[in-house]
Amino acid sequence: MFANIYFINVRALIEKLQDGSFGEVDALKHLIIASIIAGIGLEMPVTVGFYGSEPNGTGGSLEISMYVSSSLVDIVTFIVTGVIIYYGTWLLYQANSKGDGKNFFLRINALMLPVFIRIFIVAIIMGLLLGLLTPYLSDSTPTIATAIYSIIYSVLDVAIVIAYFIMMRNHIREVASCKI
Repeated sequence: MFANIYFINVRALIEKLQDGSFGEVDALKHLIIASIIAGIGLEMPVTVGFYGSEPNGTGGSLEISMYVSSSLVDIVTFIVTGVIIYYGTWLLYQANSKGDGKNFFLRINALMLPVFIRIFIVAIIMGLLLGLLTPYLSDSTPTIATAIYSIIYSVLDVAIVIAYFIMMRNHIREVASCKI
């Protein structure tokens, strides 16, 4: 699985690209890994907290603390997002291959921006709707409100990732089936 994947050794990758021994499937593996790292980086269940007192002239202290989130919802969302990105990217490649099989990376890179903008607009609208729900959640106990909010946010987050790959797949299929 990790054959011909260059995480750090750019020089070796350049040599493979120059001699033509680095193929499209190898590039696809790089795309999948980079997408997973970038995508789940946004879902990383790690919280950074800043603690300390206000500077009072005697030299206040600031403590930075990092811990893995104990929320099962955050951890599940993290794992599910990584799996969706892996399979979603692979399905995009298969959709292109079932068509004319040409120019996968050109197509995916070109379609990425307009599809992302559409998904981003939908995400903003969903976020605003979720924000309107917040006052109603604040009437319940803080623990329940936080759990409900976390679950709703995670479901919407996963739905957005799925919608992105469905839209990309549909557009890739359309472009790959074009008979010119």
